[in-house]
Amino acid sequence: MAPKKQAKPNAFMEFVYELQQQRNIRSTEQAVSVAGPLWQNMNQQQRQRFKDRASHLKNAVAPGRYTSEGILVDDLVREENLKIQQEQQEKEEVKNLISASNSRDSLGSEVWFMIHFNTFCRHAATNRYYPAEIGVVKFTLLEGVKQENVFHYLIKSGDLPQGYKHEALLHSKETHELEIPLSSNSPDNQEEVYFKLLDFLEKNKAPGNRRLPIMFADKRHIEMVKSILDDWSGQFEGKTNLFKIYNLQSMFLTLRNTVAGGPIWETITISDREIEKDVYCHTPGLACKYHSVSSRPHFCSQSIVIRYAYMLCDNCCSDLNITLEQGSHVPLKSTISDNATTIRDSSSYCSSIRSSQFGSSRSRKGFESDTDSVADTWDSESVVSDTSTFTSGNNGSMFGGSSQGRSRTDSSVSHSASTLNSYASATVKTNLPSGFERKLTDLSLNSGSRRANNENVRPGASTGAIPKNFTSADSDDFPPLGGGKGKGRGRGRAVLAARLQRPGILSDHDD
Repeated sequence: MAPKKQAKPNAFMEFVYELQQQRNIRSTEQAVSVAGPLWQNMNQQQRQRFKDRASHLKNAVAPGRYTSEGILVDDLVREENLKIQQEQQEKEEVKNLISASNSRDSLGSEVWFMIHFNTFCRHAATNRYYPAEIGVVKFTLLEGVKQENVFHYLIKSGDLPQGYKHEALLHSKETHELEIPLSSNSPDNQEEVYFKLLDFLEKNKAPGNRRLPIMFADKRHIEMVKSILDDWSGQFEGKTNLFKIYNLQSMFLTLRNTVAGGPIWETITISDREIEKDVYCHTPGLACKYHSVSSRPHFCSQSIVIRYAYMLCDNCCSDLNITLEQGSHVPLKSTISDNATTIRDSSSYCSSIRSSQFGSSRSRKGFESDTDSVADTWDSESVVSDTSTFTSGNNGSMFGGSSQGRSRTDSSVSHSASTLNSYASATVKTNLPSGFERKLTDLSLNSGSRRANNENVRPGASTGAIPKNFTSADSDDFPPLGGGKGKGRGRGRAVLAARLQRPGILSDHDD
C-alpha cells in the first residue's frame, strides 16, 4: 500500500502543533478545534512567526516520489547508478588484469578463483542468507583443476529464523538435498568455515599482494555471495569489504575474446548462455561425497565450481595452444577431439556437440545423473571435520570416478551418426520377417488401385484393404513390441484376426 501523502507545511498547522505541545492535547483534531478560534483572533504580526516557520520547512523538505513499499524513488535511482558505476569499475579492473597478463604471455598461468554457495533460505527482514554449502576452486588454464586446489564444506548455519523452516525444506528438496536444521540449538560451524576459507585464500594469493584474490561468481549469485561473506567478516573479525566478488560472465567474455585475438563473442549474453548450457552438468565424479550418492549431484557447490573451471578451459585453452588433459581441464574419460580448434567458432567444439545432443541445462534439470562416488579415488580424510572435503593430496588429476553416459565430442558424434544411419536404413530395409514384409508391401499399394477394384470392398471400409492372400497365420509375423506391457500388442493382433474372418473386406487387386 502506498504511503499517505504528507500535507504541505502551512502557518496554521504550525500553530496547531505548537499549541498541542504546550497544552498536552493528545488528538490533532482536538487541537485544531481549539486553535481555530485563537487563530482567527490573531493579527498578521502574531501569525508571521508561524508563516516563516512553514516557509522554511517547504524549502528544506522537497516533495519526493515513493514506491508502493514506501521507498524514496530518488534513493533507488542513486543506488542503481552506484551499482552500475561499481560494475563498470570491476569490468575495467578485470580487463586490465587480463590485458596485462596477455602482454606478458602469462595468461595461461594466471590464477583464477570461482566460488559458489548453496543456501537454506533468506530472511527478508534482515536480508540475511543462511548458507548450507560452499565450494571454491583455484585453477589456471595451463594446469587446470588440481585436487589440492578445491575448497569445500558443508555448512551448519545454526537455528533458522522462525517461520522459514518449511521454505528451507522445500528449497532443499528441489535443489541440494542437504539436511536442514529443524531442532533448536542446532550446531553452527560458520566461524570455523570462515577461517578455513581465509587460510585457503591466503595460501593461494599472489606473492606481494596484501588483498585477498578476486573470486568470481555467477552474476545471479553475486549479491548472495557478497552478503554471506560480509556477514561472516563483520561478525567474526569486525571487518568490511574484505572480499572481492566479481561477475563470472563478464570475466569469461573478456578472457574468451582476448585468447581468440578478437571479439568473437560480442555480448555478455553469449558467455552467459555458455554457462547456462552447463555441458558437464551430469558428469559423474565431480560432486562431494555427500552429493555423489544423492539424486541431484549436479547441485553440489564443489561440482559447480569445478564445472566453471572446465568450461573456461574448454573454451580458451586451444587458442593458447594448451593441450587439454583429462581430469584437469575436462572430466576424466572425456574424448578430446584432435580437431577441436578447427571446428569450433564462437563456442567450444565440445559445448556445441553436447548442446545439440542433450539440450541445455534447463531442459535437463530433472535428469538423474550417474552416482559414481568420488570416494573411489579421493580417500584422504578431512583436515577439520566430517563435513569438510577440503583435502591436501598429491598433484594430478582430481577425480577418478568413472565417466559414464555423456562424454565429450567423438562419442556424441558417433552416436548421432549411427542414429541418423539407422533412421535412413529404416526407409530402405526394415529387418522384418520376409512374409510380413511382402504383405506390408501389398498393403501399401496406392489408394487409386484399391478404389479402382472396390467391388469386393465393404461400404465404408478404409482404403487400407487387406489382400485376399493375407491369412490369419500371417498375423504371427508381427514382431513383438518392446516388453509386451499394456494392451496394444494383444488387441492389435485380435483386431487383425477378426478382420481376416469378416466377409466383404478383401481386395482382389493382388490377383
